[in-house]
Amino acid sequence: MNNFFRSIKEANIFVETGKELFIEGNFITVDFNEIIGKGSSAIVYEGFLESESPISTLYPRLETRNYSNCKAAIKIGNTFSKDEFEQIFREVDSAIKIGWHRHICCLLGWSVYQSMPILLFELIEGSNLHSWAESFQDSEEEMPEKIVTQILWQISDGMEYISSLGILHKDLAARNILLSKRLEAKITDFGLASSCNETFTYEAPIQRRLPLRWMAPEVLKNRIFSEASDVWSFAVLAWEVFSKGQIPYGTIDGNDILEFLFSGNRLKIPDEVSNEWKKLLNQCWKDQNEERPKFKDIKTQIGLFLESQTIDYGYLITNFNDDKIV
Repeated sequence: MNNFFRSIKEANIFVETGKELFIEGNFITVDFNEIIGKGSSAIVYEGFLESESPISTLYPRLETRNYSNCKAAIKIGNTFSKDEFEQIFREVDSAIKIGWHRHICCLLGWSVYQSMPILLFELIEGSNLHSWAESFQDSEEEMPEKIVTQILWQISDGMEYISSLGILHKDLAARNILLSKRLEAKITDFGLASSCNETFTYEAPIQRRLPLRWMAPEVLKNRIFSEASDVWSFAVLAWEVFSKGQIPYGTIDGNDILEFLFSGNRLKIPDEVSNEWKKLLNQCWKDQNEERPKFKDIKTQIGLFLESQTIDYGYLITNFNDDKIV
C-alpha cells in the first residue's frame, strides 16, 4: 500500500491516523457510469459497500446501522499530488473526530483503488445547496422562506458541533452543503479542515489555495483561521442562498476583494430578505473577528427566526427533548 506515498514515514502517518476507518477493496464496487459530482481534483461516483462500514463499528448507534451493505458516494482523485494527499488525510482525520452528526455528511471509511486512496461517504440522494438555490432564478415559484431558514439552522447546528471539537472547516460554501430529497442539510468537503491550536486559531501555509470569495478579511490578509472566519463564510453561504446562487462579489477580481472589504463594503443583501436576517449577516461580517457571533449564538438566533415564522405561517417540526429542529 505504500507505493502511492512519497515516503514510508508519510504512509505510516496516514495509515496510523486512518486505520480504524480502512475498508478492504474487495468489499467495494464503483459504478463508473454513475457520476455524482466532479471537482478540480476528484470525481465522485455512486458505488456499493458490501460490508459493515467502519464508522458504524466505531460509533454504534441507531443512525449508523444503515451504513452497512449500502450505497455509497465514492470520491476518487484525478491525480495523487501532495495537495490531494493532504486533503484526504484531513478528511479522514476530521471524520474520526466528528463521528456521526445529523447535519454532517458521514465518511464511512477509506480504501485503495488502483494504488490510490479513495473515500466512501454516505450517499445523499438529492442536490447541493447552491444548485437548489440557483434553481429559483428562472422559476415562477418563490423560494420558501421557512425552508431556507430551516436549512440554515441545520447548517449552524452542524457547525456548532464542529466548532465544539476544535475543528475549522475553512471551505464553508453552498456548494459544500448537500441536501437530501427531504431538504435536510449535510455539511461536506473537509478537505481544507484542520484543528485549531490552543489560541483557537490556525495559520494556513502561504502556498495553499483558498476559496477567496468566502474568506474573512483576516484570512485574506494574514491567512489566520478561527471559528470567527467560519462564521464569516457561513454568512456568505447564506447570502448565496438568498441571492439564488449568485457568485459572491460578482465581477470583482478575487485579488481586489480584500481592498473592497477594508473600504467598509460588504455583499449587498437582497432587498426582500428580512431585517432580522440582514442584521445577523452583518454581525457575521464585522471587521473584528471577536465581534462576530459564535455558531452557538447563530443557531439560537435562527431558532428564534423559525419560531417567529411558525407563528406567522404554520408549525415547525421539532423535537423538544433534545432541542433539535429537523
